[in-house]
Amino acid sequence: MYSSYHNYNKSALNDLINSPASLAKKVSCGLIIGLSLYIIAPNLNALIFGKPKQRIGKYTTVGLINNGNDCFITSSLQSLAGIPRFVGYLKGINSILRELNKSDLKSKLSRNEEGESLTIGEITDASRRGNQLSSLILLHESLLSLVSDLVSISENKKTISPKIVVKTLESIFKSKISSQQNDAHEFTLVLLQTLQEEHSKLVDYTKYMPDLNIPKFPFQGRTSKFLSCLQCNRLSKPSYQESFIRELMVPQRSSEKLMKILANDETEIIEGYSCLICQIRAILNHEKYRTFKNCSQDELTILDALKNYANDASINEDLPIEVEQYIKHYAKDKLHTSNVKSKVIKKDVAVQLPEILVIHLSRSTFNGMTYTRNPCNVEFKETIKLAEYTSIENETSAEYGQIEYDLKSVVKHTGSHSRGHYVCYRSKGDILFDSEDGSYVESAPISIDNDVEAKNHNQAITSMNNGYGKRRYKKVKSALKYPYWQISDANIKESKTSTVLNEQKYAYMLYYERVNK
Repeated sequence: MYSSYHNYNKSALNDLINSPASLAKKVSCGLIIGLSLYIIAPNLNALIFGKPKQRIGKYTTVGLINNGNDCFITSSLQSLAGIPRFVGYLKGINSILRELNKSDLKSKLSRNEEGESLTIGEITDASRRGNQLSSLILLHESLLSLVSDLVSISENKKTISPKIVVKTLESIFKSKISSQQNDAHEFTLVLLQTLQEEHSKLVDYTKYMPDLNIPKFPFQGRTSKFLSCLQCNRLSKPSYQESFIRELMVPQRSSEKLMKILANDETEIIEGYSCLICQIRAILNHEKYRTFKNCSQDELTILDALKNYANDASINEDLPIEVEQYIKHYAKDKLHTSNVKSKVIKKDVAVQLPEILVIHLSRSTFNGMTYTRNPCNVEFKETIKLAEYTSIENETSAEYGQIEYDLKSVVKHTGSHSRGHYVCYRSKGDILFDSEDGSYVESAPISIDNDVEAKNHNQAITSMNNGYGKRRYKKVKSALKYPYWQISDANIKESKTSTVLNEQKYAYMLYYERVNK
């Protein structure tokens, strides 16, 4: 604005200067006015509106180019960029790489965790691994490069290509990613599995460097599956499973709450289960009623063993073959163990909740011939609380505590089961600008393993001394009214929280970040 106005006045002055004398006399008054405007107009404009560089104006974030049917890629990457803990995790890994490249760490490769000198073979192996460092975490590096751009703020529209991540994945798997696959859930799962594998390699690489604190992989959770008999109140042996994405089947009804789907996913009623403890107790009670009549010595020995198993065994305990066969074929009077059935609850509970909880709402429905999309409205909230349990041992499953999560991103899918379009809603977080020069200030990074650094950065954002007193920062008001970006490939607009939470029919993936840890 200032430049165009300056040129316009300058042109007018030139016209006046080059005019004939008679004309100049007639417009001398106008010349004076023009000169006055030429001098004071820019200052007047600044006085009224403020300096251009101080004005925040309309701001936006960065979009991603869709080269065809790649909305499942762009929406997945944008969703991850909206999670501060993930951004902080990538920065933490990058810090480890910088530390590994320092010369003063080279000596650490020659000593183990006890400080003892390594053998020649171990030193050679460490040196060889040092040469492989650049290839250990290719996906981490490419994601950090991309995400650093995606979380930036500018006043002008900017669109970049996701090819740096796509090409990295293709080089890792030595195959081309097909746009025909078109599934944000599967793409995200591949991303997370690859990141976890790279993380494990980095942990192994630095096992002789105890001073390096590798950030924990934020998506990794652990669940325990076990059975609980409603008749004898005993449990089965638990099985444990690592997971990155929580898979939930959307029910066949018009609407349902997310928390109820989660609760139903944790429990399932099973009728007619052959509970080992219930069968043992039935045998012992029946033999006691019979006063162990006509029992051989071998049978009495087995019955004595059953008394111990009744107190200590799980409902699916592996018993010695002779004891197992005795229970299985026991049939005296009207008692046949094959008829002793119980009702059990199958439970799938979290014993380690992840820092970043990714929920996949599976909407695929098979009617016997074809797959269709389940349009059930799933009611989800900005904040949820989930129970975390202690390890399932000694026939107990005590709840450890309630873990709170905040919503950070949502991927919605519109269309049919076989085709459609993915759109991402991504939390803006705190968008801060310097009150003096209007420059964008990056939000405080999440430092998972360095709370002191994060605290210091937060304090610096709140108030910073620039030699002339405390420096002030201000949040963008519209970020409070519109706290989410709605991103459809390269198209970006702001969204209210209510708009995001109303996407109940189309919500496909939900990204929550742990609060109280």
